[in-house]
Amino acid sequence: MRSARHLIRFAILALFLLAGGQTPPPLQVVRVGIYQNPPLEYIDDAGNAQGFVVDLLQAIAQEEGWQLEYVPCKWADCLQQLEEGQIDLMGAIAYSDERAQRFDFNAETYFVNWGAIYARPGHPIQSLLDLDGTTLVVLQKDIYVNAIRDLLSQFDIHPTYIEVRDYHAVFEAVESGEADAGVVNHLFGDLHAYEYQVEQTPIVFHPIEVRFAAPKGTHQDLLTALDIHLASWKHTPDSPYYQFLDHWFSGSQPSPALPAWALWVLGILAFAAILFIGVSSLLRAQVRVRTAELQESKNRYHSLFENSPISLWEEDLSEVKKYIDALRAQGTSDFRAYFKSHPESVKHCASLVKILDVNQATLDMYHASDKTELLAGLPKIFTPQSFQVFREGLVALTEGKLNQTHEATTKTLTGKEIFHSIHWSVPAGYEETWERVAVSLVDLSKRKQAEERVRNIVENAVEGIFQSTLQGQFISINPTMARIYGYESPEEMIAAVTNIRDQLYVNPQDRDRFIRQLQKHDIVKGFEEKNYRKDGSIIWTTTNARLVRDADGNVLYIEGFVEDITTRKQTEIEIHARTEELTALNTLSRNVNRSLSLDEVVSSAVDGMLDAAHPDLAFFFLRDGDRLLLKGIAPQHAEQRFGEVPEHRVGECMCGLAVSTKKKLYSLDIFTDTRCSWEECKRAGLRSFAALPLVSGEEVIGVIGLASETERDFRQQSEFLETLTSQVAISLQNALLHDRIQNYAAELEKRVAERTAELVTKNSELETFAYTVSHDLKAPLRSIDGYSHLLLEDHSDKLDGEGRLFLYNVRNAANHMAQLIDDLLAYSRFERRTLTPENVDIRTIIETLLFEHASEIKQRGIKLTLDVPPITLTADPDSLSQALRNLIDNAIKFTANTSHPAIHIGGRKTKKACVIEVRDNGIGFDMKDHARIFKIFQRLQNAKEYPGTGIGLALVHKAMQRIDGRVWAESKPGEGAAFYLEIPARKTGKERTSTTKSA
Repeated sequence: MRSARHLIRFAILALFLLAGGQTPPPLQVVRVGIYQNPPLEYIDDAGNAQGFVVDLLQAIAQEEGWQLEYVPCKWADCLQQLEEGQIDLMGAIAYSDERAQRFDFNAETYFVNWGAIYARPGHPIQSLLDLDGTTLVVLQKDIYVNAIRDLLSQFDIHPTYIEVRDYHAVFEAVESGEADAGVVNHLFGDLHAYEYQVEQTPIVFHPIEVRFAAPKGTHQDLLTALDIHLASWKHTPDSPYYQFLDHWFSGSQPSPALPAWALWVLGILAFAAILFIGVSSLLRAQVRVRTAELQESKNRYHSLFENSPISLWEEDLSEVKKYIDALRAQGTSDFRAYFKSHPESVKHCASLVKILDVNQATLDMYHASDKTELLAGLPKIFTPQSFQVFREGLVALTEGKLNQTHEATTKTLTGKEIFHSIHWSVPAGYEETWERVAVSLVDLSKRKQAEERVRNIVENAVEGIFQSTLQGQFISINPTMARIYGYESPEEMIAAVTNIRDQLYVNPQDRDRFIRQLQKHDIVKGFEEKNYRKDGSIIWTTTNARLVRDADGNVLYIEGFVEDITTRKQTEIEIHARTEELTALNTLSRNVNRSLSLDEVVSSAVDGMLDAAHPDLAFFFLRDGDRLLLKGIAPQHAEQRFGEVPEHRVGECMCGLAVSTKKKLYSLDIFTDTRCSWEECKRAGLRSFAALPLVSGEEVIGVIGLASETERDFRQQSEFLETLTSQVAISLQNALLHDRIQNYAAELEKRVAERTAELVTKNSELETFAYTVSHDLKAPLRSIDGYSHLLLEDHSDKLDGEGRLFLYNVRNAANHMAQLIDDLLAYSRFERRTLTPENVDIRTIIETLLFEHASEIKQRGIKLTLDVPPITLTADPDSLSQALRNLIDNAIKFTANTSHPAIHIGGRKTKKACVIEVRDNGIGFDMKDHARIFKIFQRLQNAKEYPGTGIGLALVHKAMQRIDGRVWAESKPGEGAAFYLEIPARKTGKERTSTTKSA
């Protein structure tokens, strides 16, 4: 042992002398920004830096002599401090072209990560399309933020973004429901998703390389040192790189790192072995230790290989290399052309590949029960597309590209196709032989399905979808876009249209205006323009587009949607034209109907046709037998162009022919049309003509002529012109009828005056007759009544009982006759009496009438109920009182023989009328006699038992008739009767006046 220590001392002294006696350089302090991103890097509860990146840095720092000082910070703060030079280095930062402009990165990638989307359990997010309209939480300034934004915007998917300061806050927002989904890197998600109520969706995107970064233009020495160590370690299976990878990503603990002094000892021993043969036994012992460590490292690597969630392969392409070298020796230099012309050689190369090993994830992916099923060779899982990708991979290998990534399809052992991202890598030391090739596969089938769904949406969209340059060249279009513009395929249109402005736009200035709006606002919506189709026809389109820019704001391209709105635009133009026609028609109709004067109608018709149809001249001829009389011409003073207008006749020239045939006639050129015989039109410089007959029923009453100085096809407006002339014909017929009515009115007024005088005379005679009846008929009755009364008083003792009975009957008959004469006179006067409508209170009228019968009601013990609320309406009070009086009288009279007489008077008011009911429990009547009881002198009961003249209900009917009301009854014999009066709620029409009808 003592001799060994002496050897070590000697070796150290020798190394010191060989080094020139120099002392090691002082330690360099490196400030490292660290944020919470386990297992890559994080600060534990004790405040210590931990993680895969931390272990890598500490191992390299130990060999480089750096002193590491960790600066904890949030992600966004770390980036800012790095950019400002406040920290010297950052690990766990994804490389991108944009970041490379802000920071310096080392060259060696030590980890690959990608973005993943997590959502609440049960949330229906299975593809990018499901993110439209959702709330998406992201990490502020995370590289995946711009990636997901750009990806979604390309498909016009627009969620609402929420930015937070760390990944834990992303999961917290999703779990709480503040957001529908969140974006994290897959490594963080795999480690921490179980801590939250979240689950991973099938959406993964944007694989990235994780490297070290330093402030721009500084610390290149740090980055170079990192690259040297990483490159060396990554090619050494038992290096610290793989130990730390195994520790942090497979769950096993790495062996303790060798201290610095041990490394010096090993170096000294190595040097001593050269100087001293005696230390060989010690070297052999060291070899055994290193061999054991190497075996342990291999075991860890195998564990990592087998348990990786990614499909991993180890392949031997040495036979392929020999085959390619042989081809090269034979003079083959363009392998892409060779493989395309010799497809069987590609299949041969695939059969030469030896599959050395596959992991469990590969077996699961290909539905294999054990490794032997896959080790048999690649052709077993290849599809035709697989051979194409394999061919491109071979070409890349021949060009020296030893690390490459492709996308391809393969098939499982059950025949199901899988879409992959495939990465080939030839490790250091095997560049010349290709004996070892590492292959990793990431299943992109779900992404492919999502892309396929998006592609189908784009391909089958009803709108045209395009991408173009700002200068006017198409980058891509969908089939609908090609169909809109009349091309067979997108490829044909892209090839044919090389200048959008000049080839598609009817007005190129519209394209300039479109581009200006895009550059100003970055987005344009609903931009309408006229475009040319392939065949030269013109269509109307509307465009929604936006500018797509890079991270620096430079325009990359324009993308948007185009919709063919030709039909809608034509409809709008048609509607506008119809609106103008309707406006013109309404104006003409209003003007020609404004007056019944024939001259004014003609003037309005001519001016209206000029304004509506816009001819250069308009003529109006009125028919008088076989003659056509010119009644109007427009515009004003136009007749001066013709001089003396000759007389027109039916059947001559176009206007006369239109009248005789009752058809509209049109002529494009009156100079060549033989129907046009009026030379004055030709001399006046007119060219086209329309003759429009004015038809009323079966009769043609006139004709309108429209003329144009230039060639014009009036036939295109035939329906509109027919509508105009129909309106003119109606107004003209009304004016002609008005003239006739005016003549009849004068004669009728004379006849009415004569008839009125006759009625006045008749009415006077009726008044005289009524007076005569009242005086002359009642005088004898008074004599009969007086003498019979004296006879009974002075000579009754001389008469026997029968004589006195006869005398009583005579007196009763005389009194009845007198009552009958009074009722007739009352009926006659009631018919002629003037109505005086005023506001009346129904209940007050009824109470007044009941007061007149109060003693009789009390004496007979009649049970009276009054249920009439206060009702005020406009009516003639006398008519209403007469009707109610007669109904109440009848109710009292016809309950005379009822043991318990009862009368009910009720009332109610509706929106249109007031209804009064008078009900009794008297003798009643049969409803078959309902119509008779309201006629004069119609009685249903014995006059001796129930006296009366039979005029009372006739008066009720007449009273209700005169105030626009009505009366009806309901009854059964022996069960009483109910009479109803319906009085209108308000007075409508003119007040009625008495008529001169005799009683």
